[in-house]
Amino acid sequence: MICDSHFHVFGPAERYPYAGDLRYQPPHAPLSAYLEEAKKFGIERYVFVQPSAYGRDNACMLDAMREVGPGRCRGIVDIDESASEAVLGRLHAAGVRGVLQKEFTLEQLADAVRRVLGHDEHD
Repeated sequence: MICDSHFHVFGPAERYPYAGDLRYQPPHAPLSAYLEEAKKFGIERYVFVQPSAYGRDNACMLDAMREVGPGRCRGIVDIDESASEAVLGRLHAAGVRGVLQKEFTLEQLADAVRRVLGHDEHD
């Protein structure tokens, strides 16, 4: 039950366009190639992390997570701090368990966690 706790996938640019200014040139890194390598090392569980190249468009990562299946993976997304409860609920149902903290204050992050868990700030 080895777990890779941080990796990225990059899909075809025509299907998953990159966001604005890139800090780096994304490599060709499809899920299938990663899974072949992971199998050689006995890696069976995965934590997908949203790459900055896609900005807040988590589609590539979420599609890869669906392909792997919810029993074998979790995800870390990049979202706007004002994401609705409906969006947070859909992400949670997809296996997302973390948020990249780029522009969140700790208070905003704690509020998002409470909303995902369905608790108000007095719980």
